[in-house]
Amino acid sequence: QGFRPYWTGVGNVSRYIGGIYHHRDHVGDPNGRAPMVPVSAARQREALAFLTEHVFGAKAFAWTPELLNKLAPERWSDFTGSVRKQRRIDYPIHEVVLNIQRQPLHRLYDPLLLSRVQDLELRYEERDPFTMPELFAELRQAIWAELETETSIDSFRRNLQRAHLDKLVGLLVDPSAGGPEDARALARVDLKEIATGINALLDSPSPTLDAYSQAHLDETRALIAAALAAELERKIH
Repeated sequence: QGFRPYWTGVGNVSRYIGGIYHHRDHVGDPNGRAPMVPVSAARQREALAFLTEHVFGAKAFAWTPELLNKLAPERWSDFTGSVRKQRRIDYPIHEVVLNIQRQPLHRLYDPLLLSRVQDLELRYEERDPFTMPELFAELRQAIWAELETETSIDSFRRNLQRAHLDKLVGLLVDPSAGGPEDARALARVDLKEIATGINALLDSPSPTLDAYSQAHLDETRALIAAALAAELERKIH
């Protein structure tokens, strides 16, 4: 019950990014509106800032052990059937948080959404439109912030970074995914930026990382190298 506001809130906020209002006013209607009106760039940036802080941010999910140890299973099987459906009696906190984070990731990296973001750049009358490069850069900086702060990466963040990496690699190496070619180029830039940050951090004389973070970043570096090599091989053939 407590997590429901996360699900609904994240879903509603993410719709503003790449969003467009569709009006069905008739010709001659008083104060008739255009059939298609893009969500303003300011509102899209507001929505993205909300997500980067409250869903993708380094401090987005932080609870005390006292709270987590109180998340006991419901026992009213005659009301909810939850007892029969449970795989485990302790709350799967990592699974739930990752599913919340994946919801906007799936939307924001969907080929159709990326195509619309690019198209909307032509529909704005304002001088500072919200762009696809802005979307990619903001997400990368929020999700991989530890590469700048040079701090260890907690378990929620490692899961989020793996999910983000999957999206970027998918855009790069899977041409069947569709979407604009510029999105593939931007994914390649993001992967190289992430790899550069990892190299600088892991190759520093005294990296201040725990064992989890070092293993995670080393694996990420290898996966990026493999993805870039696969993309080059695809282009050659």
